[in-house]
Order: sequence, then C-alpha cells, then structure tokens
Amino acid sequence: MENNKKRKMRVNKKRVFTVVGIFLLLVFIVYVGISGSKKENNEKFYLKTETVKIEELSSTIFTSGKVESNEKRNLSFDMSGKVKKMYFNEGDFVKKGEIIAELDTDILLKQIRNAKLNVAINQKNIEKLRMSGVINYESQYKNSKINYDNAKKSYEDNLQLFNDGVISESQLTEYKNAFNISENEYLSVKKKYEGYGNGIDLEILKLQLENSETLLNDLENDMKNAQLIASMDGTITEKLFEIGDYVVENQKIIRIETIDSLIVKINISQYDINDIKKGQKVIISRNGDTEEFEGKVTKIASIASDSSQSSVVPVEVEIITDNFYKPNYSVDVEITTQSSKEAKVVPYEALYKDENDKDCIFILKNGKSKKIYIQKGINGALLIEVIANELNIGDSVILNPPVEFKEGSIVESLNDDK
Repeated sequence: MENNKKRKMRVNKKRVFTVVGIFLLLVFIVYVGISGSKKENNEKFYLKTETVKIEELSSTIFTSGKVESNEKRNLSFDMSGKVKKMYFNEGDFVKKGEIIAELDTDILLKQIRNAKLNVAINQKNIEKLRMSGVINYESQYKNSKINYDNAKKSYEDNLQLFNDGVISESQLTEYKNAFNISENEYLSVKKKYEGYGNGIDLEILKLQLENSETLLNDLENDMKNAQLIASMDGTITEKLFEIGDYVVENQKIIRIETIDSLIVKINISQYDINDIKKGQKVIISRNGDTEEFEGKVTKIASIASDSSQSSVVPVEVEIITDNFYKPNYSVDVEITTQSSKEAKVVPYEALYKDENDKDCIFILKNGKSKKIYIQKGINGALLIEVIANELNIGDSVILNPPVEFKEGSIVESLNDDK
C-alpha cells in the first residue's frame, strides 16, 4: 500500500517536470523570435551612395557596315552580236542617254533597206489597184452623173407643174420613173468607180503591207538594241568586254554606279531596332582615321533577317557630307537614338525592382532608406535618366541594394564624403 503511494508520487513529479519544461521551451522560442525580429528591424546596411545630378546624356548604338553606291545598275545588250564600237571605258563618267557601245550592224542595215523597199512596193500596189477603178469607170461615172442630174431636175420641174394642175398624174409618173432609173444607174456606177479593188485583191495587198511594215519595225528596234545606252548618270566601275568580242543577249557587260553618292548598309539587332527612326543623325568613321563624316538613316527594312546569333534588321544610312570613301570600304557607325542636355541621371547600380516588379530607387534620408518609383529615360553608357517628381538634384541614391532591402532600412553610406 505504501509502495503504491510512492510510485504515484514519482509519476506526478515527472508530469510536472515535463509540463514545466515544455512551457520554458515555448517561452525561449518566443523570446528568440522577438529578439531576432528586433535585431532584423535594427539591422544596419553599409552601402555606397551616389548623388543625383543633371548632365547632358545621349543613347548611342554602335555598329559597323559596308559602304556601297547609292544607286548601281548592270547593263547588257538586248540582242546578241559582235562589239564594233566602244565610246567609254572603265572609270569614265557617263550621263543618262549616252551611247556606251555599239554592235556590228552592217547586215542589219541591209535588211532594213530591203524592208523599206518592200513596204514602198506594197503601198504602190494598193494605190495601183485603187487607180484601176478610176481608169475603168471614169467616163461611165461622169455620163451617169449628168443623166442623173438632168432626170432629177426634170422630175422636180414637172412636180411643180402637177401641183399647179398643168399636167396629169400619169405624166408625172413617167418623169418619176425616168428619175428612179437614172438614179439607180448613177449609184451603181459610182460604187464601182469609188470602190474598185475593195474586194479580196485589196485585202491581200493590205496584209502584205502590214507584214512588211511589221518586219521593218522589228529591224529598226534591233537597230536600237544594237546600242548600249546609259540608263543613269554614274561612273563605269566594271567593263566585261572588248571591241571584237561576241556578246550574248542580256549578258551583263557593264556596271554603272553613283560613286559620289554613297550609303552604308548596316544590321541592327532586333532589341535595338525600335529606337531607330528615319532621319536620325549618324556619325561614320573608319578604323585608324581621325576624320568623321555625317550621315542619316534613310531606309529601314520591313522584315528582319537571321544572323548567327539573333535576328537583325537591315538599315541603310546615306552619307551626307563630302568624304573620301569608296564602295566596299568597312566603316564604323554611331547612331544617336536619344539625347537630352539636362537629364536627371543616376548610376545603373541604383535601379531596383520591388516585389511588384516596379522600377524604383532608394534614396538615403536621415539615415534610412526611402523608396521612390521612377520611369526610365535615356540609357547612357554608365548613367541612366530617371524621371520622378519626388527625386531632387543632390539626393543620395543607394547603390546595389540587396534583395531583402526595403523602405525604412537603416543605412550607413560607405562614401568618404557622406
């Protein structure tokens, strides 16, 4: 009995110790949590700062390209033949419409003379056929015309007498019948006189004339095609034939270029192309040269093309100042996409994305951080323009704020002047 009492007392003591231990452990956890929270809230960050300034800032894209003529054309003869004459050589300047070279046309000239003769003969044959009508029916035509005029006058005179009651209707009918007969005879002869040869004979002669005129026209066009004519003002930069050479129709033999009007072809990354606009100022230079020349963006391709790394968009730049460049020179290109003489700038290290993925920066105010939401402006090489009404010139912006950084954090500047 007594042993049972002792055993129960030992069990109760163990329970008391267990409960007390758990209680103390909870108190310790709460204490540690509170202490940690206070320590976290009171943590001091040692960070660099930079002063907000006003500076002239520009955003520039750097690339390279190749110089080309603003306009160039390949020329060829529109017919085959042997080159007989050449009026210009490589390096010469030609004006639009000038003859550069000619093919041998001796045989062609003979063919043109024969074709002209055939046209003239066919024209004479038609004229001869039509004149036959005059020869065969002229006398008969004149007599029928006299008879017709007399019968007409006689009928009209007797019609008046009939109306006056002088002659009878039967007498008037005789005059009318005579008039109708002479009229029909006159019209028949007139048709033969004026329309002689309008039948199948004339149609054959007309077809022969048309065929001869077509042949002559083709030969005269060949004569024009035997001349190589400049289609634009420019310099001959390539000549691929000599006198006596046989050239084939549409074979490229001459290149004309505007070497005094040059462009630069460049490729702009798909990530930068939205900043490129027609008319933008461009600075063009060549590696090793001290001189720079001015240009402007004149053409932006409507589609991108693939490159080894990413898609690019072809762009053309016109060189607008006097220069010594030649086609196929490699040059460096600078395109200023944005500029401002009074931009409010901070280092890129000051930029921060908050938990809502919004752009902001932190300024140091009375030893603590203050968050200011900003809008990005011009991107410079080391500085970026920031737009925010709350941000003032001379404010100290905090650089490289850590991920756990937030508004109200205690900050001590590592700068010597802070």
